[in-house]
Amino acid sequence: MGLLNGFILETEALLAAFAAFLSAAILLSSAARSDASAQQSLEWGKLQLEADSLADFIVMRLAGEKGELMLNAVGEIRRVRTQIVVDGQPFGEEPPSNSSIFSSRRLVRVSGRTVLLEVRKW
Repeated sequence: MGLLNGFILETEALLAAFAAFLSAAILLSSAARSDASAQQSLEWGKLQLEADSLADFIVMRLAGEKGELMLNAVGEIRRVRTQIVVDGQPFGEEPPSNSSIFSSRRLVRVSGRTVLLEVRKW
């Protein structure tokens, strides 16, 4: 009987050690995934802020004397992974269909009409 008790204790100890190893591996894996998720959230926040900043810049700096948006100046803006759309007229690159697109919209005046300005980042 004493030999059997020793065998059961060793088996339980091995199972406890295996469970501890497995729980530590799961914990580390979860932390690694959480870090990647946080990194992606930071990148998405940065893209949204860039879209907002560019839209604000266009509205504040590229308006003429009467508050009219200068379309030729908008067409001169060249940014990587950026598209500017004014009243349905696109300027810049086309966004890929398989990526997340972050946009910021403002109302602007063009030729006496109020139209939508949209800045897209990806």
